[in-house]
Amino acid sequence: FVPIRKISDIEKDRFIDVIGVAREVGDAQSITAKATGKQLDKRDVTLVDDSGASIRLTLWGQEAIGFGQGFGPNPVVAIKGAKVGDYNGRTLSTVSSSQMILQPDIPDAH
Repeated sequence: FVPIRKISDIEKDRFIDVIGVAREVGDAQSITAKATGKQLDKRDVTLVDDSGASIRLTLWGQEAIGFGQGFGPNPVVAIKGAKVGDYNGRTLSTVSSSQMILQPDIPDAH
């Protein structure tokens, strides 16, 4: 996993694996994509790790709608294949090939 504090050094459009605690979870929103005119569901989540650094992660589709259900406040989130963006600073976003696991039972999550 890439430490959140080091994501600022990674170039835009790269894919990384990241793990952190969901410190803030925004409401799910429905937006219209400019390019296609399709309705898309999104939710922004602020992830933090043990370095104290934070980053905004945007979830899309079903992941955005169902995020955190049954996990209580501040779940640990592991993402494989998050896309690095550059929107008001470094950001992360899921794409169709991203895999998200809440409360993974791995040493990095504990």
